[in-house]
Amino acid sequence: MCNLHLARFKGTDVSAIDTDIAIQGNGQINGQGGSFNLRLDEGELIGRPFLIRIIECKNVLVEGITLRDSASWTQDYIACDNLTIHGIKVFGHVKRNNDGIDIDGCQNVRISDVETSTDDDGLCFKGSSLRPTRNVVVENCHFYSYCNSLKHGTDSQGGLEDVQIRNVELGRPSADKPPKILGQSEGIAGIALEIVDGGTMQNVTIDNVKIRGTWAPIYIILGDRGRHLKDNPRLPPGILRNVTISNVQAEAVTAMGCPILGIPGHPIETLTLRNIAMSFPGGGSQEDTVRQFNEMANNYPEATKYAKRLPGFGLYFWHVSGLTIENVQVTARLPDQRPAIVLEDVTHVIIDGKKT
Repeated sequence: MCNLHLARFKGTDVSAIDTDIAIQGNGQINGQGGSFNLRLDEGELIGRPFLIRIIECKNVLVEGITLRDSASWTQDYIACDNLTIHGIKVFGHVKRNNDGIDIDGCQNVRISDVETSTDDDGLCFKGSSLRPTRNVVVENCHFYSYCNSLKHGTDSQGGLEDVQIRNVELGRPSADKPPKILGQSEGIAGIALEIVDGGTMQNVTIDNVKIRGTWAPIYIILGDRGRHLKDNPRLPPGILRNVTISNVQAEAVTAMGCPILGIPGHPIETLTLRNIAMSFPGGGSQEDTVRQFNEMANNYPEATKYAKRLPGFGLYFWHVSGLTIENVQVTARLPDQRPAIVLEDVTHVIIDGKKT
């Protein structure tokens, strides 16, 4: 626990308790989460402390520390402005909901040189209120998870806008950190972008990504679950548009493929995939080329909910308007009778510079 410094930034007004907060040092905060006896429904967060929870604050810096074994989410930042998280490490493999970092309705966010290893989501953006998460930069990070490594959702009332993510590694944790809670030995999704409770996701760029050890390297969903706070109205389906994912190298560990799904009347809009190389196990049959599921717009969104094998062994698009695919290489390590890429109800398509 040495050299851990909690203070306000130098020269600030100590009477302003909601501004200029820093947690710095090379020490460790250990939540000893494995010692908590929880109610039978371990999915509930009641009575389970976070290691860090900061609400409606400005000018927040978390730097250099190690966070370990939270009883719940490791960190939760709600409606904060000017949030910087730099050079920290997170280990969370002792309880359900051991997310590494949760950002909810924060604006002007910088996350850099961070490494997380968790049973649950790695870096997760949320929108539990109508306040969007906006103006975000994430760079030079490693998010390893047995769930979703880099995620927006499931709460999305506030949406996600103006985001740049670059130079990141995603996927399952290393073999010396076996899963304790969720059970599976793979990650679910590397990149998971989810708008299912209303809200708008727009102007998101994700560049220079390595993904290993997941079911779906990329999962994108626009749904209509409609979860909302008690005093807020249920929102209509949201908007998911202007997303670019580029320079990705990925190796999946199951034959499922990548689901990219809108809903009728509410397609994903203006999606670009550029310079992407993904490898899948293969092994699909002719029977797998036929879609075996319908829209599940009101379900909890998770890439594994649709089919063990999608109609395309690499990318399956359904309800998309404005799709650009440039230099996307999808390969199967074993023979597979499914196409590499399937488009169903997809309009305004450009593949390698040609309208299709």
